[in-house]
Amino acid sequence: MRVALWFLLLGVSLAWGHRLNVLVEEEGAELVVWAYFKKDSPCMECQVVLKNAQGMIERELLTDALGYARLTPLSSGALELIVNGGAGHQKSVTFSYAPPPQEAQEREGVLGAPLVLVRPEAEVSLGGIAQGMALLLLFFGALWWVYRGRR
Repeated sequence: MRVALWFLLLGVSLAWGHRLNVLVEEEGAELVVWAYFKKDSPCMECQVVLKNAQGMIERELLTDALGYARLTPLSSGALELIVNGGAGHQKSVTFSYAPPPQEAQEREGVLGAPLVLVRPEAEVSLGGIAQGMALLLLFFGALWWVYRGRR
């Protein structure tokens, strides 16, 4: 029984350590999306969906072998980017997009535009905090249960 409990705790900790990360950069009128699990593990052929403020799908494509995808939004304002990495790995990033002025687009071809990082909003929820606290309670409860008779 104790061995099964240790394997359960080990499996839970490994599952929490493998998460999907998404970075969105604005490059002129395009958005460059980079999806990865760790720095050396890109999210290859992951589904990328761009939704507008009304929840309508504007673009849908797959990442390349390096985890990158390029897309041009059809509308401006609040947009939601959803990356589905398979096996339950999904990340949603909400941000505001405004296309560059026409003059900047014309200049861009000559000078090149710098990349601007669009930071995703923090995804902190009470449910996530409660799950973390429950996991800690389960872990320390299991340790107490295993070592309770060894005094």
